Amino acid sequence: MGEAFASDSQDEPSSRDAVASSHGLINPLAQESQSPVNQPSSLAPFKRTPDDLGPLETENSPGGFGKLVDPLAQSEDTGSRPLPDAQTAVAGEWSTAAHQRVLRGWDRRVARTSAEVDSELAQATSENIATSGPETPQPSSPTPARLAQKQPNPYLDAVAPVVPPTPSAMPPSPGSASNKPYGPTTTYIDPSYAETRPVFDFTAEALVWRLEHANSSQPMIQNPILGQTVLTNALDLGYQAGPRISMEFLSDEEETIHSFEIGYFGIYNWFDRVTVIAPAGTFLRLPDVLGDPGVTTDFAAANSMVARYQARVNSVELNVFFGDRDARFHWAIGPRFIRWEENFLLNSFTAPRWSYYQVDTLNDLWGVQWVGRWRGFRGRWEFTGICKVGIYDNQARQSTLLTDNDRTVELRNFGPTDTVASLLVEGGLSAAYQFNGTWLARFGYNVLYLDNVARATDQLDFSNNANSGNRVFFRQDALAHGFNCGLEARW
Repeated sequence: MGEAFASDSQDEPSSRDAVASSHGLINPLAQESQSPVNQPSSLAPFKRTPDDLGPLETENSPGGFGKLVDPLAQSEDTGSRPLPDAQTAVAGEWSTAAHQRVLRGWDRRVARTSAEVDSELAQATSENIATSGPETPQPSSPTPARLAQKQPNPYLDAVAPVVPPTPSAMPPSPGSASNKPYGPTTTYIDPSYAETRPVFDFTAEALVWRLEHANSSQPMIQNPILGQTVLTNALDLGYQAGPRISMEFLSDEEETIHSFEIGYFGIYNWFDRVTVIAPAGTFLRLPDVLGDPGVTTDFAAANSMVARYQARVNSVELNVFFGDRDARFHWAIGPRFIRWEENFLLNSFTAPRWSYYQVDTLNDLWGVQWVGRWRGFRGRWEFTGICKVGIYDNQARQSTLLTDNDRTVELRNFGPTDTVASLLVEGGLSAAYQFNGTWLARFGYNVLYLDNVARATDQLDFSNNANSGNRVFFRQDALAHGFNCGLEARW
């Protein structure tokens, strides 16, 4: 079934009719004889006039029967072939109104020329561009409303609606504005952004550290009859426990500053005592001139002597760590304060009298330290190595009090001070096992070294002159090392 578009103008040469007659077509279904028709010309466009409209193109024309007519049959009008001659009729009766409307719509589609179709499409496109909003375009031709409405499609309706992916299935986005595969008007929420990362890191540990013997030792008790001498290194402070607490505030991952940390540790009671009792027929005395008879009474011939030695340390630090949040290595710088205290007490007992020689030292170290920290991960295990190096201004002082003759005579009572530069080096290795997203169990080993500190046993002065015991001596360093274990929480 084709469109009848063209007509042979009267001005065309007569040779066309001869060619058309040689190719004449006869409709085998026609009820009456037909003569061969000319092949339509494709050179001249079809021109419609109001007289070309047939009865089926009116809105009120009824449907009916018809015979199948050859669309290329010769029309009575040689100038143009009207459209009714090319209409198609069916053998059955279209009785319902719905069929009639469909027939009229079909007739209207047949009646349009290609030029009119192009014109209507161009007009509809311009109207859609000019209008805003998702409105359904209306047909420009007087097509019945039933054909203009969207008809249900059983094939499309059977397709299940597309379910948008869940946030967990969405690929993480690096935060780039250009990476938006869901369209320019869709707000995409990165699921990793909703994950809560730790902001606070709190660690509470128990330290079990040992304070090593003094590098230099000197005599403190002598038995001249037996030729025995007790040195200061006989006082073994051994292992003592203390707390270590740190609180770290983690900053955002885009910032240069990784975190702020405040930390404290203290060991309060390194302690040892040595008791020496003179056998019968012997006595005990102090070394050097201070133990001579006439210089002291209770320390020249004692029945027994008891030496007590105690040390403690407290440290407070504030560090600012730099580096990317997920980096393995971070470095920090910050102020630190350390107080190192020691007490030495030597009692002399000569029944019924007793006297004492007491020396106390205090080192207040103020300074700035550099910190390097490395962290590695393997499964649930976390390994940490840390090193701290600082230069400090050590404000040291010592106090000496020496009594005699049952504490009724003060032979010395001094409190000199001095300031020196001290070096601190601290290092440690630790491993932590993570139980869940918050709690970790941590254990490790640490070493602390302090240079140029005033130790109590270094202040013992057994000479007898105006300056005896009135100076601060920095003869040895302090070395502490030991284990740490505790819990760590991150939230």
